[in-house]
Amino acid sequence: MIADTGADSTTIGIGILTYNREGYLKTLIEALLTQETEESFPVVILDNGSLKPLDSSIRRLLDGLAGPVTVLRESGNALSAMRFVGLIEAVDADFVLLPGDDDLPLPNYVSTSLKLARKSPAVTLISGGMGQIDAQGRRLATTNAAPVLEGAPIALGTLLRSASYNMPATGFRKSAIDVKCAPRTRTAFDWWLWIQCWLKGSAAVTHDETILYRQHIGQEQRRYGAQAFRNDAGRMLIDFVTSDAFQVVVKSWSPWELDQFVDTVLASDGPNSGDSRWGPMVQMVLVDRLAGSAQDKQLASLFAQASGHAGTPATLGAIRALAPELELHCLPVETWSRIPVSMEWQGDCALLSSWRRYLNVSKTPTPQFGVVFACACQGNPQALHRVTSTGERFDSGEGFCLTFESEPGEAETSRLLDSIGRLTGRLHGFETHVNDEAVVLAAYRRLRLSRPGVVLEKAYRWRGRRA
Repeated sequence: MIADTGADSTTIGIGILTYNREGYLKTLIEALLTQETEESFPVVILDNGSLKPLDSSIRRLLDGLAGPVTVLRESGNALSAMRFVGLIEAVDADFVLLPGDDDLPLPNYVSTSLKLARKSPAVTLISGGMGQIDAQGRRLATTNAAPVLEGAPIALGTLLRSASYNMPATGFRKSAIDVKCAPRTRTAFDWWLWIQCWLKGSAAVTHDETILYRQHIGQEQRRYGAQAFRNDAGRMLIDFVTSDAFQVVVKSWSPWELDQFVDTVLASDGPNSGDSRWGPMVQMVLVDRLAGSAQDKQLASLFAQASGHAGTPATLGAIRALAPELELHCLPVETWSRIPVSMEWQGDCALLSSWRRYLNVSKTPTPQFGVVFACACQGNPQALHRVTSTGERFDSGEGFCLTFESEPGEAETSRLLDSIGRLTGRLHGFETHVNDEAVVLAAYRRLRLSRPGVVLEKAYRWRGRRA
């Protein structure tokens, strides 16, 4: 059960953005007419440039709602996130819910939201369970539960990875956000909302379903490609980790809370849902922003993991430059935590053992390529100690072969990690021939001015002189 303070006067308002879906919109309004609450709630409908104005039958349904109703109409269609700003500003309530015009609120949609919003003055985000229906309104088996995230460190670490909350089932406190600063692309819009709410307060959630999300052909395609989506989200996450608001929150955390945050980031598949271009960049900038707050070991782990995921060599020299007080004698295990590699060791000489200790490779259950290290001495102490490293992709057979005659060092490690980067197809994490990534590369140039960026530049220059 959700506790309700009773005396709290917190209000809930509903904003609906609609475009050419009169049939579904009528069903949504009919559901709002049957809400299990005696309290009135305002409803604002913003017509995003539909081919014709709302039908008179819909307006008659709206007249039956107990609260105030506002209908706005734009002359032309635009991306939804651009319209959400005006829609949210028009909703006169403490909390705003934004169901899709094709979704189906359950009878407890408003009453459950009110109870969640009134649990505590610190609550800035509310969310319930979300079921699914098909185009004809038939129930599907899938139910999306609201995540239970305890405390801002874990929540913000989780939100670096993905939006986490389901938009139709989630509401937010208007006073916690400055909607004029919201991203104007749909990918990052609600993601940004949830982050801002956690920067200012906390979440109240329930596993009870409050709304049904409709799956059907013809849903908005957003006129964007998948990589453009990730670019938008990546820029938003960079803005988040470099914001003054984030710095204020980090400075307020205890060492234990900071550990929670870093562990949450390290345990996921990386910022921006593990995108191999923007994800590592977000995490490297995060390292830069945590300098002076997090422990050197934490910074080194974050840096090594991000570099490995991007295909960039995170050698010990680069990590030591980032955290000069840290005594490292092997690569952090996080270097390999997002790289689907298996390593096999053939032989038993001192040089091979030294490489094995130095690389400190973690195991992965589903490797996509393998690397075999072998020595040629065959146990003969008089033989020349030479180690060969052979890598191969399991799907294509593409590979590399390297020979090492010395202990692991900067140049040798860079050669190996560069070769692994090429084998994974993620060298430096960027594909410069893709036009969409001009913006990514511009952001990468800005990254080079940050602390980890300078470290990488020095490492590459030093390696170039050795070559």
